[in-house]
Amino acid sequence: MKTKRLISIFMMLAVVLTMWTPMSAVYAAGSNVTIKDSNAPSSITVGKDFSVKGKISSDTTIARVEIGVTTKGGGKWTAQKYDNKSVNTKTFDVSKANSKLKFNNLNAGSYYYRIYVHTTDTKVHTVVNKKFTVKESSSAKPKAVNCNAPTQLQKGMAYYITGKVTSSKKISKVTVGVVNKKTGKWTAQKKTFTVGAKSFSVKKADKYIKFGSLAVGNYYYKINATVGGKSYTVLKKQFSVVKPEPIEDSGLPQAAGNSVKLSNYTLPSKFKVGQKVKTVGIISSKEKIKRVEIGVVYAATNKWISYHKYDKSGINSKTFNIEKAASKISFNTLAGGTYRYRIYVHTASGVKTVLNHKFTVTPSVKPKAAIKWALKIAADDTFSYGKKPQTSKVGCYFCGTNCGPVKYRKPKGYEKTYVCMTFIHAAYAHGAKDPEMLKECKKGNNCIALENTNMTHYSCWMKVGLCKDLKVSDLQPGDLIVWYAADNNNGHISMYIGGNDIVDSTSSAGNVWGPNAIAVRKGKAQKYLNTGAKWHKKSYVMRYCKP
Repeated sequence: MKTKRLISIFMMLAVVLTMWTPMSAVYAAGSNVTIKDSNAPSSITVGKDFSVKGKISSDTTIARVEIGVTTKGGGKWTAQKYDNKSVNTKTFDVSKANSKLKFNNLNAGSYYYRIYVHTTDTKVHTVVNKKFTVKESSSAKPKAVNCNAPTQLQKGMAYYITGKVTSSKKISKVTVGVVNKKTGKWTAQKKTFTVGAKSFSVKKADKYIKFGSLAVGNYYYKINATVGGKSYTVLKKQFSVVKPEPIEDSGLPQAAGNSVKLSNYTLPSKFKVGQKVKTVGIISSKEKIKRVEIGVVYAATNKWISYHKYDKSGINSKTFNIEKAASKISFNTLAGGTYRYRIYVHTASGVKTVLNHKFTVTPSVKPKAAIKWALKIAADDTFSYGKKPQTSKVGCYFCGTNCGPVKYRKPKGYEKTYVCMTFIHAAYAHGAKDPEMLKECKKGNNCIALENTNMTHYSCWMKVGLCKDLKVSDLQPGDLIVWYAADNNNGHISMYIGGNDIVDSTSSAGNVWGPNAIAVRKGKAQKYLNTGAKWHKKSYVMRYCKP
């Protein structure tokens, strides 16, 4: 009995084994839907396409087919999807989806290739659910090309950035800036650009990254670029900001640790306005010189005068002749004052101050008479402007309104706008007896108020610098503090008379120019410089110093 039972069990197993056959390489998706001769991506490179294939068969009529790519995490469909809602057959060719599936548009990352089949019996069959990755190609990864980076800067020192970021794919965004090494966070010196191209010039960020405003400490100069939705750090260089070197008044070149020297040199010391000066010398370095900055700075504020500066990168030599900077530095156009002739040399080990030489430019004519005239006007309280011609024992008060053969005239609003300019014109025309300004006055013109000139077309005037770059110690008696207005016009002018004092015109209550409209304003010179800088970044100081 037991033997018969064992025989029957073996016979049943034999029947089952004869019924089983190996399955081919298909994705089973339920008992009634299959796919044959199909493929699926496993790993592709960004920008590379992929064509899908396969034949779906079903025992029940197929109503709808969804083929496409979903995200790895949430399983949401990407833009790469084919959806046919009116199949109405029992077979379907997967290759029909290729017109809708653009694998080359996928960003780097992980995805799933999926096929869903909807049959008329309302069932949904997952036919394919294959994970794959898209890898970034080496050429698509953005790179920094010829990008410079600081190694060591003195506090307050500027640094100019160059180079570019490139990629074989479009760069969507670039961020350039400075990161605090201690906190790991971006400083205020940071700028982000929307690019939309395969190349970006880092020089575009130069005007936004103010290295000179960084405090003493350690930092990273960093460039990030975004390609295909992924952010890359293409450059990250550590640098330090150190305390500035002490100012040397001896006029002798600083040895900079004997690694960089200036030899065979001739330097300016003291010369008159308009005098031509030649500087010569050879810079020699133990390391190759990458960049040289040569120019003139204000002695008081320690800031470069932009139109008297030579800046050359890519030198790649151990010597440099400073005469090459002559075309950029015109000593004969400097206004009277105290300056420093400075040389910075950039090497692989940092920035060296090779020279910080103090020199003086003396004006040939000192405007004492103009100041005296302005003080007389300020002391005369016997008039109210606009009620009668402004003449007295002093003479002409307001050039351009009532001097010379031209009859007194007062255009509407003139008394509210140009008083400051007309009394200063009178001071230089009749006090300093400047022939050009006196000639304009006799014509009934006010050269200080003429549009788009700012007196620079007259030989007796030179621009000292911008209000934002200057201190009272940079000024000389007779200088004019000019608040810039639109279209290069003068907005307001006051005369510096020494100390911290100015002569200025200010309206009294109700905008009526009363007896005290023009007066000495004690202790206001620095305030007027600061206010001018806030008024407009182009506000400046002019100096009367006729060669």
